[in-house]
Amino acid sequence: MFRFLTFCSVFLGLSPLVPAHAADEPTEFSKAVTAIAPDWVAEKSRRGLTRLHPAQFNEFADVYLELLPEEAGLGRSSADVLRNHFKGNTYSPNSGDKPVLLETAQETSPGVLLVPHRWTSGFDRTLGFWGVIKTQSDTFIPFRSECREEKPKYDRNYTQASCLQAVSRVFVFLQAGQLRMPEPETPIEVAGYSSSYSNSGLTILNNGSSNGLRKVVLYTAPPRAIPEDQLQAVLRAFSDSIINDDDYANKDPGSIRFVGSTSDPWLRREFPEASEGPSIQMVGSEKTPDGKTVIIGIRCPNEGWTGTCSYGVQQAKVQIKSGKMEARRQKILAANVKPIPANGIKTAQILGIYGEYQFNGTTSYFNANLFLKDGTVTDNISDAPMFLDPAVERKKDPASWGRWRRAGTEMVITWDDGDTDTVPATADNQLVGGRAGMKLNGTFGSISSGGTGFGTGGWVSRNYYTFYPDGTFKNDRSSSFAVSAYLPNGDAGPTQIAAGGSSASNQARYEIQGYMISFTYPDGQVERASFAIRAKDAGKAQPDEVFIGGSSVKLNLEGG
Repeated sequence: MFRFLTFCSVFLGLSPLVPAHAADEPTEFSKAVTAIAPDWVAEKSRRGLTRLHPAQFNEFADVYLELLPEEAGLGRSSADVLRNHFKGNTYSPNSGDKPVLLETAQETSPGVLLVPHRWTSGFDRTLGFWGVIKTQSDTFIPFRSECREEKPKYDRNYTQASCLQAVSRVFVFLQAGQLRMPEPETPIEVAGYSSSYSNSGLTILNNGSSNGLRKVVLYTAPPRAIPEDQLQAVLRAFSDSIINDDDYANKDPGSIRFVGSTSDPWLRREFPEASEGPSIQMVGSEKTPDGKTVIIGIRCPNEGWTGTCSYGVQQAKVQIKSGKMEARRQKILAANVKPIPANGIKTAQILGIYGEYQFNGTTSYFNANLFLKDGTVTDNISDAPMFLDPAVERKKDPASWGRWRRAGTEMVITWDDGDTDTVPATADNQLVGGRAGMKLNGTFGSISSGGTGFGTGGWVSRNYYTFYPDGTFKNDRSSSFAVSAYLPNGDAGPTQIAAGGSSASNQARYEIQGYMISFTYPDGQVERASFAIRAKDAGKAQPDEVFIGGSSVKLNLEGG
């Protein structure tokens, strides 16, 4: 346990430091770090990297410990993981002109393999390490750290010995499993890449620049059963779907050939005329523990697809093979499920929604309230009413609830906080829920703006839904998959998706149920929002305006 500190003491001529007692099981990572090293904090993970540093410094100071995403062992050694992360890629610390000599790695304490390096830059003298922690759960946590020598003449000095002590204590707790790495928010996380999850089921990772290269984009699809004799066709279809306009200048789909082996085919596509210069696309696959197949695609501005490109693919494969990717994805889906409360508002309890357009600066909005037949009123018209339990919601936000009484053609509202309002209540400004089985057809949109209107201080927001009468839709969030050539759906072969909508089960779908609209995405996520139309349009086959989540979207409102 103490060999790392002993090693540092010999390396620097310091006295050994003795770690204190273990901390309790953490519930939040930065607080847990502070419990171990009282003057240290942890920054939120960014681009797959979590940086720990003394609280008196910011994240850019050269006193830190940077942890890469935790990964499964899969029969590898610490030396294997060390070579994968720190040889020939951009995550090796800056050691000046000195080469990275991984063969000098030493196990300084049980489960901690590291390579030390020292350098002087200007007046700064720094001791750094890059290495791997093997936990008692047979997982690996790659890391890099820097401990700058203290500068007593500066007010904000921090001793190198204190830095080493904090780093060593974190090592001990991570190795023992008493400090747990934060769980990634996306199915796959790779150091140096920003990661996002699409409700199509795709995980998309971006690395803007690496080793002087241009942008690298990595795609992974959700797992599905694919017969071996159909795999090459699926790879080809997936390759077509992730072609980017930047990949080619003259709309040339690029030359294509299959590489790899029969059991592990990969597709290589070349775009010599790409607008950003020559570009390579590689598409292949990896198996999950239950035998399903995950398609992997990468856009690489590097003919050998080495460095960051191959590193990203390798790290994605590790997370797929270990089952981590799908476990995280299922957690995302489960977190999206919001149960309908037993005492949610039923359609039969609703009198209607009354409101009128108002202006907020340069933007108009529909200011409305939901009126119940029992005399209750709420200004929450964004959530579907069946998800609102009045007794519960009233306790959480009493200012949003009140009582109403009718006075001629107006509703007089007395809010629970004592404020009063008067709202017109005529057929012209009443909204009602959609009729049973209602389908829409066309693009409904909204445009809002704000700010100073003098260029730098202004903003414009556009939101569009395109609904099809077969119950499918696309919008700003779903358009990336609604027009894709391939999307996995668990069937044997690839599914072709057309921009005009399809009745295929994996297409994004919508359903209108009174005052609620449900959006079901191909990955299984379901989003629900309030839905309403003007009372005077209730008998129309196609309304010109609908209200989703409390906001108006109008038919054929196009934006530039």
